[in-house]
Amino acid sequence: MFISRLGVVLGLLACQSIASAAAIIQLQSLEAYIHYGGSSVPKASFTSASPQFTSALDAENLGSFSFTWTNLTGADISNLRFTLFLDPDIDRDTNSFFNEYGDYISNALPVLAPVGALPFTSWEIDEPEYVFGNIYTHTLTGALDETIGVPSSTPDDVSAAIQFLIQTMHQGQSLYVFGTLSLTDAAGLQLVDPDSNIALYFNAYAQLGPYTGPPPPPPPPPTGVPEPGTALLLASGLSVCLSRRIWTSAFSRRR
Repeated sequence: MFISRLGVVLGLLACQSIASAAAIIQLQSLEAYIHYGGSSVPKASFTSASPQFTSALDAENLGSFSFTWTNLTGADISNLRFTLFLDPDIDRDTNSFFNEYGDYISNALPVLAPVGALPFTSWEIDEPEYVFGNIYTHTLTGALDETIGVPSSTPDDVSAAIQFLIQTMHQGQSLYVFGTLSLTDAAGLQLVDPDSNIALYFNAYAQLGPYTGPPPPPPPPPTGVPEPGTALLLASGLSVCLSRRIWTSAFSRRR
């Protein structure tokens, strides 16, 4: 009898563990902002509804996503900042959204990042500015402060931001920023719902598209062949000389 009851208890615990591992992640906000030229006002902004956004997230909002932006400004850009802002709710319908906290793990690349991928350079974790946070203001100005405004000691509604600094982006070059939301890839920023025993890892990497350089200058004309401008002047001179000779000859005959 004891063994039977023990089996039932263990089975229930196993079912509970499996249920808690199936995270229900609701994304309140997933946004991206671009700053450059020393501006504290975004030069471009995107959401998960923008055409620049591509999603490979599953029904639980786990997986990957990306934003793509191409420099069509007509000039090279220095010190471009690309910021991702994420406001997720973990198991909100079960135990609310203000019981969460965050922590910085590392800026190590996600597991599936390709060779040459760029890690994020700055970050922030905070309440998403509905009550006391300032992370959204920092996201809009492109200046993350690398602090944790919602630690485990004072859980609340939690959001996170990740930023990339791109030293040089050429005219016509594309920037690809890939974000990941995972329960297992323990890097990036950790967002925790302790009541559900769920830790969500928010990470990202960036890649610059190929740049072939400016178009080459036109080749010089072949040796001995005058350039178009010179040829035109020469033709004009010959025409004047020929006209003058014809007029002189005609005048001489009349005399």
